[in-house]
Amino acid sequence: MTLQRRLRGSSLISQTEKCFIAAQLIALVGEMHRSGICHINLMPDNIYLSHGWKVRLRQFASDLSQTEPFRISLVNGVQDMYNMFQKSYIAPEQLIFHLSESTQERTTFRQWQNVDQFGLGCLLVELFNEGRHLFTFQSLSDYVDYS
Repeated sequence: MTLQRRLRGSSLISQTEKCFIAAQLIALVGEMHRSGICHINLMPDNIYLSHGWKVRLRQFASDLSQTEPFRISLVNGVQDMYNMFQKSYIAPEQLIFHLSESTQERTTFRQWQNVDQFGLGCLLVELFNEGRHLFTFQSLSDYVDYS
């Protein structure tokens, strides 16, 4: 079962279970980063809980060299407006607002680690806040540095 499904379930997760899940998530992300691996897509749907609350991560980004920062086009309209109100685990520095596709940035491993750490923080808050998430894409845009 995914963490998303568990958070949306009818029974509450006990404080002990939350702490056990959180400790495993923190340890997994730390071990990944020490091994030179970034997930980039940490969210409750990508956290699998097996029997005994063992945490497993799924849906890793497969090739960091091909992965670009998340972009929201100001030209595109309808689809992007829909996305603006969805919950987000994307670090603010990964949101790049642009009017054209001309801007290309290469992202470093350290920046991807920051993305994982931000996503992990959002996950932990949601876990301990009874499934309520912190950010939507729209609210995250307030933290983007446009300079």
